[in-house]
Amino acid sequence: MLVYIIPKYREGMGDCTLVNIKSDEIVLNKNIRYSLRQLAKDYGQDLKELKYKCSRITGLGKLSPIAFSIDCILVPVKVRIPRVHRDGGYGYVNIFCIEQIHDNFILLNNGNKIFFVENKRNIIKRINIAKNLSSTILKSEFKNIASILDEVLKLNDKLETILLKRSISRRDLDDRHRGRC
Repeated sequence: MLVYIIPKYREGMGDCTLVNIKSDEIVLNKNIRYSLRQLAKDYGQDLKELKYKCSRITGLGKLSPIAFSIDCILVPVKVRIPRVHRDGGYGYVNIFCIEQIHDNFILLNNGNKIFFVENKRNIIKRINIAKNLSSTILKSEFKNIASILDEVLKLNDKLETILLKRSISRRDLDDRHRGRC
């Protein structure tokens, strides 16, 4: 499970991305935008389309949470002030891994701390919106599953009808064949 993905400046490397999966922290020598696109590809999603869909549901625009799956909903958190124009300042934290929010850091379930440079109320607001997004996605998933299940049941009924007709016609053929011999 993805815990967080945040931009970080590293000595000798420049702009990098820290990715924490379960308890393993990986340093990628790419910026946050590239890393998010790669993450979206890993989930089989198009990042632009996903951001558009999530922002339409939440009404937040650029700072909308990103829902990769039911158990991976990332909320944006400003973790640094960018030094250069194209550097990203926002990282993303999985809402299911957040334990507490303090004045200047987020305490995660695994004990890690994510320090932020924005107002605590803004983060709490985005987290609450992300929780609503997760319930919306869960409801739509159940609707999709229910409609798929309904289609499967209809196909099963059709298949039983076809097999029943075939068995009746085979019996007729067998009876006719026996009568002639």
